Amino acid sequence: MNSLSGVRRSVKYEHGLASVAPLHGGVVTVVQPPQRPRPLLSSPHYLVTDGAFEERGSELPYLAAPPPTPERMIAILARVHDAILAQDPDAELDLDPTLATCVQQPLRGRVSSLEVMRHFHLQLLALFALCFPIACNGGQGEVDSETSTGSSSSTGPEVGDRCTPSLSPDPCGDLLCCSDDPAAQEGKLPAFNGTPISDVYGVPIFAEANNSLSRRGQCVAPESDRPLSNDCPSPCNPRWDAADVSTICGTGRLCCQSQALTEDDCIIDPDTGRWRAVTGADIFLGLSSWGDRHPTAQDPNATGCSFFAGTTDVSDPTYSDCLIQLNVADQRGWCADTCPCVEDTCELRNVDAVPQCS
Repeated sequence: MNSLSGVRRSVKYEHGLASVAPLHGGVVTVVQPPQRPRPLLSSPHYLVTDGAFEERGSELPYLAAPPPTPERMIAILARVHDAILAQDPDAELDLDPTLATCVQQPLRGRVSSLEVMRHFHLQLLALFALCFPIACNGGQGEVDSETSTGSSSSTGPEVGDRCTPSLSPDPCGDLLCCSDDPAAQEGKLPAFNGTPISDVYGVPIFAEANNSLSRRGQCVAPESDRPLSNDCPSPCNPRWDAADVSTICGTGRLCCQSQALTEDDCIIDPDTGRWRAVTGADIFLGLSSWGDRHPTAQDPNATGCSFFAGTTDVSDPTYSDCLIQLNVADQRGWCADTCPCVEDTCELRNVDAVPQCS
């Protein structure tokens, strides 16, 4: 159960332990018998300890986890929302309008999550309790070994393995599952670490506080140099110019693409007649239907955008802008001192293309 791994990791950090290996979570499962009008459907319910038991030879002391922060509760609700919609792409989460507002606004950076918790904590906890079994059983993400840049082993996920932040709290074990997508509102630079929103900086849509809205990420170690508020490293866009890269990554650093494009991430530009990587803007040009058509596409079913904007109405400026900012792998990466060469798969489909990595 993914929630247990999250508790174990919290206990590890809270008590300064070296590993989660000796920690064991506790869970009580109650199965509600089938009832009419669905006589064949039983309902499991779970009660999870807010700490873990540490294996110390013959002893098994209980170590409490730190209490959840308001930001953590908002992130959990975002995961629950995505897990529910993952069961039925056409479904809508039926929230009370007031509750919907209090959940959605913090994700857009307009209301502090502390204020939300102060005024609506009972409703938030009630919704979490109601949806908890779905989140645990229906929306489990996993490490994606096929598109991983690391090498998984029997010991668990490793640095560089692909993961899905929106579908699982802790698929990376002792590592973090961090979004590698720096997309921000209106195509601005992401306002990381409390940077004020301005003409230059916009709210990050899929990173930092909104990490749980991202369908694309990697297993990484907690960042020690200029970490984000969620301990993740700063994602960046390899297609930014040098000045923007320096602004987010630091002077002299580079932005390294974290995943290679596939040929199905490419479209022919109607203006140039050349192959290029698809973008969210192409949805509005009728050049892409998004979805699962593009293997590395961010938010393929737009569930993250719908939660971020609080609507699926394309006439809503927040929702439509979120769709425009969607991307594929060529616009996602990490700050680093040196970068491995990654070919532009889409450019290579043009007859006059020259490989850059040979």
